[in-house]
Amino acid sequence: MQKELKADLIDGRFTAEDARELLMDLFSKEANFHEVRNFSANERFGKDDPHHLQRIDVLTRNMEQINAFFGELQAKGKQVRIHSVVNIEVSEAE
Repeated sequence: MQKELKADLIDGRFTAEDARELLMDLFSKEANFHEVRNFSANERFGKDDPHHLQRIDVLTRNMEQINAFFGELQAKGKQVRIHSVVNIEVSEAE
């Protein structure tokens, strides 16, 4: 059985506006995933899941940084190159 997988997620040049949109969509999607999972934990167990809350916090801060960073670049008409690889490692269930 394969123990790890590396998959290219993003690889290209983008305008600042397109890069911002692409990254915000990805980060928003993951934040939404954790919000739904935390809601589910709250409904089932009557309490929030600290892991999901922590991820939501980190992702929210990242989205704020992305907006600020690309806002400056967009005002200057800059482009960016993004290369993102997803590393997946097999582990035992917790």
